[in-house]
Amino acid sequence: MPDLFEDGEPLYWADNEDDVKVLGLYTTRALAEARIEHYRELPGFRESPGGFAVHPYPLDQRRWLRGFQAPPGS
Repeated sequence: MPDLFEDGEPLYWADNEDDVKVLGLYTTRALAEARIEHYRELPGFRESPGGFAVHPYPLDQRRWLRGFQAPPGS
């Protein structure tokens, strides 16, 4: 069962192996990718160098307009 963003889109597939960490919000993809390079060198992150992803996220928009709901089956 996927964990979901507020709008219902899948965040990641929970399989007892995944551990999602938001490392920051950046104004450009280039800044996000530069930060990933830094994290790839750190303990705990360097063991999974391919485990990073950059996801666009709209700024200046309200979120969670209907409150919080856990994903179905959680």
